[in-house]
Amino acid sequence: MKIKNLKLVLVLLTVFLSILACNDDDDDNNVTIDFGTPPSSTLITNGSVTVLDESLVRYHVINFNALGGILTSTLIESEKHLVIIDVAFDPLGTGIGDDLRNYADAIGKQISIAITHAHSDHYGNIGKFTDFPVYAHTDVATALNAAQDFTSLYSKDILTINNPTMIGDFVYDIKTIINAEAEVSGVILIPSLKAVFVGDLATNKSHMGISSYTPKDDFDELTNWISALNTFKSDYGDYNYIFVGHNGFRDNPVTLIDESINYLQDAQGLIKGTKQLTSGGTAATVLEVTDELDILYPDWSIGALLFSLPDALFPGSPGADWF
Repeated sequence: MKIKNLKLVLVLLTVFLSILACNDDDDDNNVTIDFGTPPSSTLITNGSVTVLDESLVRYHVINFNALGGILTSTLIESEKHLVIIDVAFDPLGTGIGDDLRNYADAIGKQISIAITHAHSDHYGNIGKFTDFPVYAHTDVATALNAAQDFTSLYSKDILTINNPTMIGDFVYDIKTIINAEAEVSGVILIPSLKAVFVGDLATNKSHMGISSYTPKDDFDELTNWISALNTFKSDYGDYNYIFVGHNGFRDNPVTLIDESINYLQDAQGLIKGTKQLTSGGTAATVLEVTDELDILYPDWSIGALLFSLPDALFPGSPGADWF
């Protein structure tokens, strides 16, 4: 009889402990961090800030105005850490780098930098952050180390994210796409938050960087790029947020990716002559393509579209080689 009572006590104790464990899990799931008041948006003198408060994270999405477009740096604030995705650049000396550093310092947490890809509009202000570690995929790091304007500003070793890596309070992962908008494009993920940072593989109502498209050779970058976006839509379409390198973020990743795919398909059709101009006929010059894209997407930030034109990047630059 005593043995039976002992078994009953053990069973009840097991049930009780299970209930406590479940309650602990519920408490963990309901944890909310009080991040306090964010820094004043007036610290960003040439752009704007959007702050997104979630239970375990606060995003600061900073859009800087430059060269007719919008450059985005996204700050991921956790309980004890701050990760900055891309640090933009300051081609006109308007203080973008100083603004970003001042805003990040005002948050008052340990800082790390992550770079999506080796284009200077995403790393040009790295000289303002030489006292912090920089993370990138190995292939992106190789490209950064080959860029004299990067190495002249940042001489430390770049830390690599090739597999899931703990940075601050979250595990980050990274995927790469070869020969799309850049030779190597990194897509940074925080799976636990269902947040994805795509650099320039997609944009939020901002003309896309197609100036290096080479339709006359054997490899079609735009077809490859579109295929990658379809894969990302399938893999991450259910994520809560998609953050881009130009013009901020969206909370509906599928819609944003579809918009980017449609843009690339229109651009490809205009360049290859399978899509007619609204005025009739087909494009025969770079200017006709850029003008038509501006007509088709009139409310998009002009930005990268201009870089396809001759003399746009520097006096004497040839422009896109499409025809």
